[in-house]
Amino acid sequence: MKDRDLRTVIHLIHQERTYETKLVDKSLYKLLYTVQKSADEKDVNITIPYFWYQFGTVSPLPTVGPELDLPNQSESLKEELRPLVREALELYYDDKLEGITDIMYQDAPYDVQREFRELDKKVRTLHEDYNDFYEVEPSRDSIIDSVYAVHDTFPTVKFREQEQDLSKWYTMFTREVDKTSFDPDKLMQINLTFWRTFALRVAENHRYEMTKQEVKEEIGITSFEAARESTRKKLRRIESQTLSEKFGSKDRPQPGSIESKAADAMMEPILAQELGLSFSD
Repeated sequence: MKDRDLRTVIHLIHQERTYETKLVDKSLYKLLYTVQKSADEKDVNITIPYFWYQFGTVSPLPTVGPELDLPNQSESLKEELRPLVREALELYYDDKLEGITDIMYQDAPYDVQREFRELDKKVRTLHEDYNDFYEVEPSRDSIIDSVYAVHDTFPTVKFREQEQDLSKWYTMFTREVDKTSFDPDKLMQINLTFWRTFALRVAENHRYEMTKQEVKEEIGITSFEAARESTRKKLRRIESQTLSEKFGSKDRPQPGSIESKAADAMMEPILAQELGLSFSD
């Protein structure tokens, strides 16, 4: 049933769209979610599988197009769904991909997802490789406000195991953005590495008509826990690198100084995790 509905909606999207440019996968994800939500509101009985991940919902995408007709028994369903698909496409054309994504994020399972999206848009606006989300570049204070919002809305009570990830991200990000000339590329690296550790948990817990195994196959992983740990190792490497940069040869504090002791204290747990050592032995 869900495969039939998914293929039918994708088929209709290809039939009804008015622009020749290819729809990228992330656009299809948003359109599929929009059609499913509209169908729910109008009591149209369809099931389009999806799960929440790093930048919104993701759905499996079978190969289907306007040239591939569907079985006759789908004709009645197609006519019932066609106006919903047209509405979704009109919204997409009017508000573009980011606008329809903003609407979708109103349904995100956690407040922190909406706050992180705002932070991500601000950082990407400052990055030369991405489109501007704002006409005026976000200020340092605006970025810091978004950092506070992400930190304050993070569901630490529900995800205690993510507290250390949150702390590492917060420390590294604020340290970088506090520089006189901060690096948007470094901010994005810190942001997205941290966010994936949480997004993997969200994908595992917030899925609609998809098994955990199907979600893992869609993401391209064999284990949620192994993927989280691999991402955490990358986060620790970034942390180690940023600390080395901060306390490098040029600015290295004198042995025995307060700064030197602070640096040692910050580096110990990183080395312990990387090398399997215990500094309390």
